[in-house]
Amino acid sequence: VWMVASYLPVSNIPVVLPTVRAERFWYFPALASAILLGLFFAWLPRRLARLSNEHGFAIGVGLVVAFLGVQSVAARRHANDYSDDLAFWDGTRKAAPRSAKAHLNYSVMLGARHDLEGRLVANRTALELAPTWPMANIYFGDTLCRLHRPFEAWPHYERGFELAPNDVNLIALSLQCLWDEKAFAAEPPSTVRAALEPMIEKYPGTWLAYLARDTLDNGETNNGVDPKHR
Repeated sequence: VWMVASYLPVSNIPVVLPTVRAERFWYFPALASAILLGLFFAWLPRRLARLSNEHGFAIGVGLVVAFLGVQSVAARRHANDYSDDLAFWDGTRKAAPRSAKAHLNYSVMLGARHDLEGRLVANRTALELAPTWPMANIYFGDTLCRLHRPFEAWPHYERGFELAPNDVNLIALSLQCLWDEKAFAAEPPSTVRAALEPMIEKYPGTWLAYLARDTLDNGETNNGVDPKHR
């Protein structure tokens, strides 16, 4: 009862939780399973000894040792998933392949190691899994932008802006990369600038409207987005 009742709240059975489960949630139910296994392992050799006086006890002990050996090897292998942040999120995305968050965080770790092509692949997977997640749209666009493909990035930035017009961090990240890639250039007339102007009017009073207008008007002075908002 202890094991089942304590595991149920974090099992995704009654309610689907919105994030990857931390393994610390398993500690309490694992204590119950450890007690049950301990009782079973204490009983098994004695039971086998009664059934087969000659070798039963030794067989029982051998089964216990084999079980613990397999568990130790599996635990050591799993611990390797925590050797660094890239290994952790690589292990997480493989353990939870339908988790957009796992794939997106893995892409961030690849980006930190300057593997932009790998980041693009992981970003695409996250976006396919969660097409209405603002961060997935923005980060996919950001990867394209950092690959010097700002005009391919713009539709994904635009979608992210529409989904989260008040997320100052995502908006500032996007506008700065577009500025660095000279996507707002006045000569020749920029298609990105032309698409952004109507969005300022469409979302008045939002961070999108404020940062976009400020960047278009004062980008030359600030070298992009105002530094205090980056």
